[in-house]
Amino acid sequence: MSIKTELALVQRYAWHRRQHADWDRWSNFIYRTAILADVQAQAQRCANEQQLDPASFEDYCIARWYNHHTTQVIEGLWATHGRVRREPNAWHHERDFWIDRQPFDLKTTFPPHHLRGATLRAWLNNPLAALRWYYTEQSSARFHAAPRLFLVLVDEQNGEMRWQNKRRFAELQQAITLYLDANTVCYPAISFTHNGAKHTAPAAELLCVQFGEPCRVRWWRWGTEGSGVGDQGSGNGQAELVEREL
Repeated sequence: MSIKTELALVQRYAWHRRQHADWDRWSNFIYRTAILADVQAQAQRCANEQQLDPASFEDYCIARWYNHHTTQVIEGLWATHGRVRREPNAWHHERDFWIDRQPFDLKTTFPPHHLRGATLRAWLNNPLAALRWYYTEQSSARFHAAPRLFLVLVDEQNGEMRWQNKRRFAELQQAITLYLDANTVCYPAISFTHNGAKHTAPAAELLCVQFGEPCRVRWWRWGTEGSGVGDQGSGNGQAELVEREL
């Protein structure tokens, strides 16, 4: 079976706790396991060995496994395009691929949980503020200010099940191809504060896939390279919204 087939079998996605160093170490088998049933079996064995709650630890392992392998598949979708070259070091902390000569760390993510309706739409229509939020809200353990490309999956109708959109690979491939075919070459710099220290990401990008009827992809065409604003800026800079139906 392919990894896409296995990912489609996941019916439950639940985090009972924040990521924890010990739980991460005990569940590192998820990186080399391609079969969902094997993940479940290994999670049960480890839970018994470490005297953990079996159901909670299995949920933790499945969520990590699902996140890792959907991320790997999505990175592969980008790499099918002629403008994209993958980073040869699969464990590089700050880079997954290049678009033309611009390196990016890809982050497939979601809008903030608390945003709904008009508030969510207003937030998405201010791309510089959204980019700054994503940089600011990084975990300290995985923090960096290198160029990042945020692939944001938006689902206003099925918020609790939005995790499933990470395996809608056909729609994601269409969205990525439309974006790359548009030949975007300019990206804004983003100034932000993290844990009291000021940083500037030299380039960043925000690509939104909105699931619904119909599905749409939207991004911004930046007027000049490095058109970001400072920490307190609220405008959209020199950006033109581009929207396409999938």
